[in-house]
Amino acid sequence: MPDRVITDGTISLNSEFYKLASPVRPNLISVFPQKVTMGDHTRDDEQIASSLILSDYRGGIGIERMDPSKDIDRAWWSMCDMMQRNMLTLGRLTTDIDQPTSVSGAVLGLGSYGANLYGSWGTDIYAWNGTSWGSSVRSTTAAVRRIMTGNLSGKQYLLALTHENFEYYEGSTWARNTDWTPSRLAAFWDDKLWCVNRPGEPVSCELRFLSAINGTWTLAATLPFTDNDVVWLFTGPDALGESILYLSTSSGLWAYDAPNARVVPTGLSWPIVSTGTSSIVGRGAATWRGSIYVSHGLGVLKYTPGATATVTAVGPDRDYGVPSAYVGPITALHATINNLVAFTSTETAPDTGGTNCVGMLYDGRAWHPFWIGADSTVQQSRAHITADVAGIYRVYWGQDSDTAVIHAPITATVSNPLQQPSWDFAVSSVHETPWFDANYVNRDKLALRLRIDTEDTSSNETVVVKYATDFSASYTTLGTINSDTDPLTTTFDFPNSSTPTGTKFKTIQFQLTLNRGGTATNTPIVTSMELAYVKLLDTKYGWTVELDLHNDFKGLTPMEQQSALRTAIDSDTLVEFTFRDDSGNTRNYYVKVSSATGLERSGHDERGVWRLNLVEP
Repeated sequence: MPDRVITDGTISLNSEFYKLASPVRPNLISVFPQKVTMGDHTRDDEQIASSLILSDYRGGIGIERMDPSKDIDRAWWSMCDMMQRNMLTLGRLTTDIDQPTSVSGAVLGLGSYGANLYGSWGTDIYAWNGTSWGSSVRSTTAAVRRIMTGNLSGKQYLLALTHENFEYYEGSTWARNTDWTPSRLAAFWDDKLWCVNRPGEPVSCELRFLSAINGTWTLAATLPFTDNDVVWLFTGPDALGESILYLSTSSGLWAYDAPNARVVPTGLSWPIVSTGTSSIVGRGAATWRGSIYVSHGLGVLKYTPGATATVTAVGPDRDYGVPSAYVGPITALHATINNLVAFTSTETAPDTGGTNCVGMLYDGRAWHPFWIGADSTVQQSRAHITADVAGIYRVYWGQDSDTAVIHAPITATVSNPLQQPSWDFAVSSVHETPWFDANYVNRDKLALRLRIDTEDTSSNETVVVKYATDFSASYTTLGTINSDTDPLTTTFDFPNSSTPTGTKFKTIQFQLTLNRGGTATNTPIVTSMELAYVKLLDTKYGWTVELDLHNDFKGLTPMEQQSALRTAIDSDTLVEFTFRDDSGNTRNYYVKVSSATGLERSGHDERGVWRLNLVEP
């Protein structure tokens, strides 16, 4: 039963009562937490509080819960441009091109020839000159599944592939080759056109080539696949760096062995996973910077041929992946000068089922989203990269659920959009930081203030600042930065400037929304964010007590009191201590004797005085 003290001048220690020589002296023994700086130390100006400083965002998306030792440059999700250090800006502007008059359904194929972009809707092909679509330039006998450009016999052609034949255009007239039933799985290589026969043919799957645009197809190899197993046909380097044909399939990557007229596995393989009608692996494939990139679900494998081939997982599925709304297989991969472009699908399949398809860029280090679409799919053949149309380097794409074609600018020289005067920024972009717990997991911290450094803000170019705590989906607005002072440091107190008492959190996340006005080349710039906080350590008390052992007390002689006191001092466990009479025992403490100093008489005189310091560990 817990002890209680009802008599003034008395304490209970280890279930024994002692008379006090002086009043009990409580004291606070909690240690004030040591200051810690995480992030860019050059921007830290806090003297007492700890700091989290975010100024480098180039690590890209994919970290939901931050480990500050390695994730300081990461985001959970962001539509902002994060590719420059000390510079968070609006993302790139994506623009819808209205579909041609009277078309219905989604665009099936996109390609370019000369200064025009060509798109197919059903059996009609249209040309876009950078301003508008004209009338149909060609009608085909079946739906056009892919439009592509390449050289054959020293001449450049635009091809429109159907499931019955293909149409070709050489700059002045259209014609049709009806010799074989090709598919959209085609590639130009070795001054020939190569193609896999269309899905829906008998089980025998063939690779054929065409040496002349109006010639006949020649069998190159009978493939060990059924028709739906082959997902994409493209070119890439072999172990010696020479360009060869590759087939991305539902089970792995295969290479065409021309001398032996066969295809052989590369060693890059994966389990077959499908939605029931379509594989979710291998659907995006591209060659970029000397390596081959192939999608598998939301992942991407980087395959570098050589004497010892290497395979590296580089996809956005790593770490924490992406928010659930954007989970889906990558269905298109295309190479640009500075980036890989990936598009995802919302197809239902294992571990998928997001509500929005997305477009992302990979810069060799990290993934950067630039577009959020509908509940839809962007196929490999529905995306195209060109700098010829309107003289602007762009990616063009279409999705299942929309008849429009969309485009966005991509960089061909410097990746910094601020060094490109005609660069168009998105109207609004949201940036979400990872959840931060200061490496003090499931323990309380106190947010004191958030300091944000910005440039180029104004009444039109603004930054809205919000935060959430403890994994809440609800954000609290701290304020809006809209001053035209440049550069500008804005400090937000928690919870607000009128009562800056701080906001308690176990984990905290910030959301920045960057906005611009009507000038597309303007953007606010966030150069850094600094959170000042302190760890909230448990409040711990100590007590100094002076014990008078001169007389018998509560049935114990001074000698017996001395013995009981030494038992409490020597205890290997905590001992109970109180000097109060509380019905709820709220002021009964379990303590350790941290120091003890006594004054004792000698001989047979057992009387004495002891000073003890008691601490609550």
